Formats: sequence, structure tokens, C-alpha cells
Amino acid sequence: SGAGGVSLRVTKEFQNMMIRRSITASFFSGGITTYHVAMLEDNLVDTLYDVQCFDLEAVDSIAKNKNHIPISASRYANPVDPNNVIKDLDIVILGATEIDLDFNVNVTTDSHQTIIGGSGGHSDTASESKITVIVSPLFKGRLPLVKDRVTTITTLGKHIDVLVTERGI
Repeated sequence: SGAGGVSLRVTKEFQNMMIRRSITASFFSGGITTYHVAMLEDNLVDTLYDVQCFDLEAVDSIAKNKNHIPISASRYANPVDPNNVIKDLDIVILGATEIDLDFNVNVTTDSHQTIIGGSGGHSDTASESKITVIVSPLFKGRLPLVKDRVTTITTLGKHIDVLVTERGI
């Protein structure tokens, strides 16, 4: 899951669902947060493959948990490495600044084409995961999430399976 606000909230809900249904995961990977660490410590996940710690709890965990393993960006998503971690992803939960009618996603620029941040593993994980879920509010301020065409294509629509907003799926 990504580290944006909605993705973090979904990760927390995923944790609650895993507890209620007695589900465990073999690994989480990517940017690791407090929620991922809590799931490791609660034995809901076997291993964290960490390419980037997103908060202090993740930093502390990488020092004390033997199953919280730092990895390089190459080990994470190098397309010529047949053993990269993202090839084993079942599901990714990612955010969006914009999504268009062809499911192309923008997380790189705002509506004025100003760079607002890096895309992290957005396109890498979406291209390899069995299921890619985009989670975002339908409106941000007064700006709609869904556009005829996104300002910048960060992740191709052919890799997106589901869009979930507060209004539905």
C-alpha cells in the first residue's frame, strides 16, 4: 500500500479485516509504515521487505525485528531481475491525484502540471501485482478525481483493476 492518507487508512482497515477473518500474509513490501510494523508484530505478516521507511516506528522496527528486512530499489523492482520482490505481489493499494476514463493514473503532477511528488513504486507495483486497487476521494477540494484525460500518466490504465472512492467502486 502507498503512504498517502487514504492508502494508510485502507491499510489500517486491512489490518482489522485480517484480524477478524484470521488472515495472514507472507510479506508486505515497499514503503513501510507503522501499520505494516504492527501487523508484523501481531503475526499477521511473516516478513516486511522494506525499500523505504516512512515513519519512526518503521525505522525502529528495522533495527529490532529480524523479519523486517531492508532491500535495495533494485531488489524491489528491477525489471531485469527475475527475482524482484514485486513479481510476487497479489494486491497493491495505491492512491491517485487523477484517474481518467481509461484508468490511467496521475500521482506526479497537479492540474497545472506542477510536480507534486515522486511516484514511488506506483507504476512498478501496479504493473506486476495480480490486483491493483486505486483508493482516493472522488473530489479533492473542488477538483474531481476522474478526468477525461489525466494531466500526466504515471501508471497506465491497463494495470489498474479497481477504483474505490467514498461514493463506491
